[in-house]
Formats: sequence, C-alpha cells, structure tokens
Amino acid sequence: MRCIDSSTGKIGYDIYETKNEDKWDFPSSSILKVFAYTGENYTGERTIFEMDDEGNISGDISGAKSIYFLRNYPGIYLYDGPNYGLNTAPYPLYTSTSIANLSQFNFNNKTQSIEIVHGGMEKYRAVVFTSQNYEGMCSLVGESIENLDSASKDQWQYSERIGNNSISSVVVKREIVTPGVIKDRGYVVFYTTKNCGRPQQGGMALPTIGSTEIKECRVNINPATSHSNIYDDCGWEEGDAVLSFEIIGNAGLVLSTSKRGQSDINTTCKYFDTSSLQGGTCYADISGTSVYNFWGRKPQSYIIISAD
Repeated sequence: MRCIDSSTGKIGYDIYETKNEDKWDFPSSSILKVFAYTGENYTGERTIFEMDDEGNISGDISGAKSIYFLRNYPGIYLYDGPNYGLNTAPYPLYTSTSIANLSQFNFNNKTQSIEIVHGGMEKYRAVVFTSQNYEGMCSLVGESIENLDSASKDQWQYSERIGNNSISSVVVKREIVTPGVIKDRGYVVFYTTKNCGRPQQGGMALPTIGSTEIKECRVNINPATSHSNIYDDCGWEEGDAVLSFEIIGNAGLVLSTSKRGQSDINTTCKYFDTSSLQGGTCYADISGTSVYNFWGRKPQSYIIISAD
C-alpha cells in the first residue's frame, strides 16, 4: 500500500483500489480540488474531486497515472473554462505573485474565470491586462469572477469587462485589513506638469498642452482597492492631464486611457510600481509611455494597489 499526498506527473505503478475513498486523510479545507488523469503528465481522461461543505475531499482514483492536488492557498486561481471549469488546461493556474507573461505557464489568452481565495485578514486583489508586461486593456478584479465575458462591471470587483481568452499578464497584491485599525498607507500625487512640479533643468515647469495652469492632486492609498476616474477625484478640467506622479508609500499604480467602465479596443493601461521610480518617489515624465501622447491620449482613470 502506498500513500500519494503530492502532485505527481508519473505515478509509476498501477492503482487497483483506493483505501478510505469515502474520506481522504487531509486536514479539513486544505485541498480545494484533486485532478486524477488516466495518462501520465496530466493527460488523458480527467476526473475532478471537489471539497465538500465540511471541507473534506474524497473519491476513488483507481486507474490514475498522474494526479494533481490543488491546495487551498490564499491567492489567485485562473481557469480556462467558465464557472471555474477547465477546457484544455490540465489544471488551474495558481499564483500569489504577479506574472508579466502568462505564456511562461502556457496560460496566455486562456483565462475565462478567476477564483480569488482570501485568507482571514489577507485580501487578494488582481489587475489583469490584455498584453504582456502589464499593458493593454486592463481590469481590476477584487472577487471571484465566474465568466469574464458576462460578469457585471463594478468599481471594486470587476471594473472592465475584459472578456474571455484575453489575459496576458496579471498584477497580484495582498492587502492586510485589520478591523478597527486605521493605517496610514501613504498617498499618490498626480501633476499636470513634468518632474512632479519641481523646477526643470533649462527652464520653467510648463503645464499640460491644453491647460493654462499647473495643478496637482493627492489621492490616498486605501486598503480597499478601487478603479477611479481622475477627473472625478481631482476636479480637473478637460484640458488637464497627468504628466508625472509621485508614490509616497508602498503601492503600485495603474493608469488607463479610458474612464472606468468605458474601455474599448483602443484603451491602453500601464502599471508602475516603486521599482519604476529608480530609488526616488517621482516618475518624472509619462509622455514617453503607452498611456500618453501629444495627439490626445492621456490617463483618464487609475487603480492604486496597496502592497502589504
């Protein structure tokens, strides 16, 4: 008799009988699902065993040649089928960290549903992108989404209907939320001029083209992530546009060229984190990036993700 308690691509022997098939010996709620395959390396006919209402999991794996245990870890789970199902992928892709290129995991343009597992006071958030390296269209995902094609748009949970089979990269952040405790997480400042409003070498600071004055707007880094419109929060006029920004605190910033809920195929987003600041706090000029040009493309909305 042998015990299998970890994912195995090649079991290496025949399984004729499963002992204690009515209740496997795993701690309650430690396993989300188990995938058993009739072929090696997670191929062939697939049988799925799911956790019951009491957190237990069981079943008969006789005949299996490979097996995959999907552990119940807090984080993000990507599925290539709707309703947390699978099509061609042998098992879901789990991550608790950002992935700049889903092709590395054979999951580029495959995701159709996203499951988020929180862990007590740990809350996970993701921003998904249609291009590699955190660019292209984007959407905040704050809770599980059964179908990326049809889920309702929401400022907190699913800010843009990005659609099935379109995700190429994902930013993942963990937020620690302690009830009754107010934590100063810092803030982000947007500027309608380069160099974060500081004097520039060789001349005066100038405002955005189309604007008559230099403006700045401070927004707090909140524990609950949302997708917000710049003009709504800053009270700016149509000619104003972000040209630089500061991140004061441990957070990442996503800028989008569309207002929240109005993304289309022409929308592009870009993710910035503290590593983009080269040791300082100021990103001095976004005009050379994908979210700004002199012909009218400019940031319209933003997502700030606190990094705990």
